[in-house]
Amino acid sequence: MNNVLTVLVAGHRPDRLPAGEHLFSVLENLLTLLRGVASGQHATLRVLTGVAEGTDEETAIIAERLELPLHLLAPGQPEPLASSQQRAERVVWLGASDENLRSEESIAIRDEVALSFADILVAVWDGESPQGLSGGTVRLAFQAALMMKPVVWLKTDGSVHMLDRTRLIAPYLHKLRCPHPEPQWLQDCFTPLPDEAAQQQSLTEAVHMLVDPPAPSSKDEARRLDGYRAESGQRNDPIRAGHFHEAMMALVRSDFARLRKQLKAKVPEPYFGPEQAEEGHPIAPTPLIDARFRHYDVEANVSAGRHRDSTWLMYGASAMAVFAAVAGVIGLWPGGHGVFWLVAELVLIAMIVGSVVLSKNKSWHFDWVCYRFIAEQLRYAKMCLPLLGVPRPFMEPAWRVKNGSLHLASAELWLMQRTLITEGLPVGANGKTYAASTEEIKARLAQYVHDVIESQKKYHHDKHEELHAAHKRMHWLSMGLFGATALAVLAHFAIHANWLLICTAFFPALAAAIHGVSTKLEITRLADQHDATGHELDTLVDAINDAGRQPGWDGWIRLRHLALEAARIMSDENGQWQQLIRHQETELPA
Repeated sequence: MNNVLTVLVAGHRPDRLPAGEHLFSVLENLLTLLRGVASGQHATLRVLTGVAEGTDEETAIIAERLELPLHLLAPGQPEPLASSQQRAERVVWLGASDENLRSEESIAIRDEVALSFADILVAVWDGESPQGLSGGTVRLAFQAALMMKPVVWLKTDGSVHMLDRTRLIAPYLHKLRCPHPEPQWLQDCFTPLPDEAAQQQSLTEAVHMLVDPPAPSSKDEARRLDGYRAESGQRNDPIRAGHFHEAMMALVRSDFARLRKQLKAKVPEPYFGPEQAEEGHPIAPTPLIDARFRHYDVEANVSAGRHRDSTWLMYGASAMAVFAAVAGVIGLWPGGHGVFWLVAELVLIAMIVGSVVLSKNKSWHFDWVCYRFIAEQLRYAKMCLPLLGVPRPFMEPAWRVKNGSLHLASAELWLMQRTLITEGLPVGANGKTYAASTEEIKARLAQYVHDVIESQKKYHHDKHEELHAAHKRMHWLSMGLFGATALAVLAHFAIHANWLLICTAFFPALAAAIHGVSTKLEITRLADQHDATGHELDTLVDAINDAGRQPGWDGWIRLRHLALEAARIMSDENGQWQQLIRHQETELPA
């Protein structure tokens, strides 16, 4: 993983800052310590701050002095920058007018975006209650605590305190989420760091957990975390997996053209969505997000294909084992009453057991769920990035307190959040500066978001039709086999032929196998879920087109809201899908 550690520095304006240079000399010392700690973890320290007078300006000066990469994020419209700010690698303006800046909305969006793109918050805070409409610094500190991010509190008297996240147990987090929380509630969770040695130790521990989190107790989770920590790249030898499943689904639907295509199909390429054209798209490419998406999309497809193939194999082999047993009893050609059918039955049973053991040991099913979650969330993040929207999973806590110590709540959340933070703020297509809500950019954004949602809508409708058709065919095929079984039983009263045993024993086993495949792969419920998601996205398309035509800040806010709403709908569908299949673990066919 490309290691970049981003520290967000936020604090008061001059009216709440003390006179003299002591406070910011302490801040410079903290950033120097963080740079050294990050270097020890083979990471580059990046500074993220705003452009306001006071703390933001002083932070840019310190970053220049320490030669640290600098990103700037501001709620207003582009304005001249100080010399120390002009060296910033990236500058993002939300584009709110002076009138809009007097409301809390633009500041709240800026704070939300800033925290989502930061690993650590350094808050220059006097410890008093919020002042003004937004109370930005105080609110940032509360929100960072709720997101379980490391927070360094640099008090305006120069003392340094570190958030003790082990105190943030679930009941206390609920308390901090209450409206108008008392600042003292948060202050009670900080531990003073009286000297540089204590600061060094505390920062080292925090950075080490961010860059190289401890392994979870679960072997599967520890294995996945090791894979996430390793440098991920595209497979050099793409694997054909899932083609047997696709071929069987085509056969079930009597789609012989699709069946022929699957027999000679190549490994599918990862599909991110509508192409981000070099000209016309408002932001520059996002290489890290794209690379991670491609990697985990391929991994998800491979794991899913193996899981689905093994499911068909197990249930098909179970039905054929019944056939072999009956064939041996009646002496069916070519084995007669010899050992041929006995050996065939044993081989089929060994295939079933071996497939179950291999699937469980390789964790194809669980890997499929996790890799698909990562890939889809990165897809939604890329869609929302030009609008400075951050999908909900990227703001959820990746850490939790258990038995008095910090544990990784989700290796997937950790990876996704680190990917977004490492990628950094969006870059304007024509340079480092990006003004998010200009009329020209808004029109392009509306078209881009519309194209992405149209693509996803078509995918969900197509999957619904495909799965619904397969379910109907599998249902009627099972019913037909049971009907044929009933006729064979009745035929026994008139015809005493051994071959009827195939109908009375094998046909029910084959019908049960078809039902087992349908149940294990959740074909019916997934078809309904795709249908519901497609219809929800239908309702958003017209609203997005309308929002793209609305002028000014309000139009941009509405477009941003609708993009995040689309991400929420698709993310909820992804989460529901995971819940459906998470419990469909590989097991021996009944």
